Amino acid sequence: MNNNDKVKKFIMSLEHQGCIVQKGELRYIDILKYCSEGIVDSAFGNNVGAPYALALIPPSPGQETSLEFITEGVPYKLRKDEAIVLIGKTPPKAYYYSFRSFLLFVQNLIGKDYSNEYTAGDGKTGKYHMVFGSLGDTIHNYEIKTENTPGGKIGYPYDSSTIIITTADQYINKQVRKALINAGFSSDIMNNDNIPEGLTKLGLEKNKDNFVILMRAALWENKIIGQEYLDNLNKHWSVIRITPKKAIKTSDPWPIPKLKVRETSETELNILPNARRNLNYLRYKILKKYDTKDYEAIELNTNLWLMESFESFLQDVNVLGESRDALYLRTNNFELTSDDDFVILYGVNHN
Repeated sequence: MNNNDKVKKFIMSLEHQGCIVQKGELRYIDILKYCSEGIVDSAFGNNVGAPYALALIPPSPGQETSLEFITEGVPYKLRKDEAIVLIGKTPPKAYYYSFRSFLLFVQNLIGKDYSNEYTAGDGKTGKYHMVFGSLGDTIHNYEIKTENTPGGKIGYPYDSSTIIITTADQYINKQVRKALINAGFSSDIMNNDNIPEGLTKLGLEKNKDNFVILMRAALWENKIIGQEYLDNLNKHWSVIRITPKKAIKTSDPWPIPKLKVRETSETELNILPNARRNLNYLRYKILKKYDTKDYEAIELNTNLWLMESFESFLQDVNVLGESRDALYLRTNNFELTSDDDFVILYGVNHN
C-alpha cells in the first residue's frame, strides 16, 4: 500500500471515529517576493538561499474569526483536542532542513504601545502582535524519524517518508498515532511537534493565540532539484486538520520541554588557538589596503541579535522565527550611499 492509499485509509478511519477531517497545504513562501509586492512590510530576517514553507491550515469547524497574514491559512488557532498531521516526503539532500511549530501572534497587552510592532486583527478578531517564537527544539535532518532513518537512527534522511504530529495533549497524540498505525504507517517515522499548554493560550475564541508550522531548508546539494521540490510540495505532502465532532475533555497537556544545550562547550579558540592574533592581522591588512585617501573605513560592531524564544514569550518581544539550530548575529545599521561603497566581512570560517 502506497502513502496515498494509507492517507485515505487514515482519513476514513478518523471520520468513522467521529472526527471532522480537513485538508490543508504545505506551500513554499517567497517572503522576499511578498515583501516586494507590499503584501507584508517585513521580510522577518529571511535568509536568502534558505527557503521557507508554511503549512496552510483551514480554520476549525465553527471558528468565527481568523487573522489575515500573508495568505489564507496562516496563522491558525488550535483547540486542546485537535491535531495537525503532516504526512509526506522529506526534502532532497541539503545541508539542513527542519520542521517546527511557532507561536506567531499573541493578544496585545493592556497599556502597551505596539505602534512600532508587526500587528494584526481588529475589534472582531482581537488585536494581536507578532512574537514568532519557537515552541521547542526543531525536528531536523540530523535526528528526524523517517523511513530511511527509522526511530531516528543514523541514515539518509532525504527523500524519505515521514510524519509530523502537532498536538497540545498527549492523549490526543496517542489517538492519532493509533489511527496512523491502523492505516498502515510505522510508528518509526512519526515525529512529535508539541505545543505546550503552559506557554500558550489554546482555543478558537477571540484573543486566543495563533500558531504557524514552518519548514525551512538550507544549501541544496542540487539547486534545481531543491527548487523543483519546493515548487511541488503539494505532490509530496498531505496536511490534515483533525477535529472531534464531540469535544474531548483533555487532561494530559504536553509539559514545557527541557531544551537542548545550544553550545558544544568548545569555542573557536579551542580549535584555532591563534584566532585572536590572526583576526587582528586580517583587520590590519584590510585597513592597510582600503583605509586610504580614496576610502573612509568604518568598523561595524557585531552582536547577538535575537534572544531565545522562551525568553521572548516572557518579555513579549518579536524574535522573527528564531530557531534554536541557528546563531543570529547582526551589525549596527549602515547605508551604502553610492555604487563605490562596499562592505567586507572577515572572521573565523565556521564551515
